[in-house]
Amino acid sequence: MPHSRANELRADELLARGYDVLTTSAEAGVDAFVKDAGSLFLFFQGHPEYDAAALLNEYRRDVGRFLRRERDSYPTMPQNYFDAATTALLTDFQTLALSDRRGDLIAAFPIARLEVGLDNSWRHSATQIYRNWLASISEMKPRQRKAQAGGASLQSRRSATVQSDDRPVLRARTEPEAAVQTLGRWQPAVNHARFHAAEAAYANWTIALDSDVRHQPASVSATTVAFEMIGGLPIAVLDRAQSARLMIDLALARRGMGKPALVFTSANGQVLSMCSRQEDYRRLFLASDMVHADGMPMVLASRLLCESPLPERVSTTDLFHDVAEVAQERGASFYLLGGSRAIVEEAVERVRRRYPGLVIAGSRDGFFGPEEEFEIVEEINATRPDILWVGMGVPAEQSFALRYRRHLPEVGIIKTSGGLFDFLSERVSRAPQWMQAAGLEWVYRMLLDPRRLAGRYLTTSPHAAVLLLTRTERTPSKVGIPKGVLPDVHR
Repeated sequence: MPHSRANELRADELLARGYDVLTTSAEAGVDAFVKDAGSLFLFFQGHPEYDAAALLNEYRRDVGRFLRRERDSYPTMPQNYFDAATTALLTDFQTLALSDRRGDLIAAFPIARLEVGLDNSWRHSATQIYRNWLASISEMKPRQRKAQAGGASLQSRRSATVQSDDRPVLRARTEPEAAVQTLGRWQPAVNHARFHAAEAAYANWTIALDSDVRHQPASVSATTVAFEMIGGLPIAVLDRAQSARLMIDLALARRGMGKPALVFTSANGQVLSMCSRQEDYRRLFLASDMVHADGMPMVLASRLLCESPLPERVSTTDLFHDVAEVAQERGASFYLLGGSRAIVEEAVERVRRRYPGLVIAGSRDGFFGPEEEFEIVEEINATRPDILWVGMGVPAEQSFALRYRRHLPEVGIIKTSGGLFDFLSERVSRAPQWMQAAGLEWVYRMLLDPRRLAGRYLTTSPHAAVLLLTRTERTPSKVGIPKGVLPDVHR
């Protein structure tokens, strides 16, 4: 398990306290260790999810701290991760930074060019470890509760939580590579909805990790954000006001951290249908950090089938205005990317008139080729927007956001936006409120543009209805978020 830094943990002290050391190295010391105590907790000292791209972003963060004089020494370059050409570019930048030390120089760090072609050899193995660990936990918990309810002894409870006839048993002394291979062959066969809920929980868990808890008061306790599996996707149980405050709080907390941008997206009936038919689309939504319900049928289905029903529809067109209100009060900035040049420029003009205190850091139309993407990403980074609104349509906007989140460390949150800019520019009108409340906005849009939308909606809407009835899970999952970052959360 790769690790780029030495640490203070000693193998002999860990062994004396009952831990088994799995891997060590002369350069980094102890990497991975476990304690066989019937626990569901797994400790990775070595950051198994780290690959060359992840370490490059962390290295860039530390270089930024040096340039802003938040640390005295220039950080040490990670060893044995980069090829000769990458190492040479990083060395050249180090020479420049040492001779011209100033905070704004970090914008010249060539991260977009460097990450192309980096070997992310650990990504698949690390993903498999986490997926199977979460799936294992999701299967252990019901057995554990059943054993405890029946008054089982401590030993029998441990047996119920650790052993099963239909899956491998994790043992402390298993070689890491062998463990990855063994786990990789097992996939949960009983409860796919529970497994996907666990998988989505890990994806959203990164929100809690990435919001800099160190900057919170020591007395801050944790609250939770519930999400429900609705139509096969994990949907956040949040209303518009809570979602707006969450986005601003997280975006502002991430300023200067140098971490990959968070990705928030939305789902409606069309998205549910697309994700069910094409696994590649579904993976994009599972990889996002949060999914909002942008469809009234999803809200209605949750009220009938879910333990924690959705409080309301969180339409991106409405959410934008909720976020803008909070943003102008707290000094958060926006960048708008997508649509035609005329539409996005008109959208920016109207937004500025409506919210005079809102900072629009920049805008750009969505008509560009792959060869221009790195340049656009660097332009966005240079403006340092707290929230980047991307309106390119599904799945292009999700693909762009997830593909470049690591290249946008100066952005707090990327919010996919669909046709938002058409509505902001007032080129397209909204449905009457009664149609929105009844879940019929799609009918209004279809009537406005029947040639383009009739076939799509008449095909996906019935399919989405079936998915809402058959792929909606009754048991909610919860994600920890530091209290104060998300007030008044529905539980």
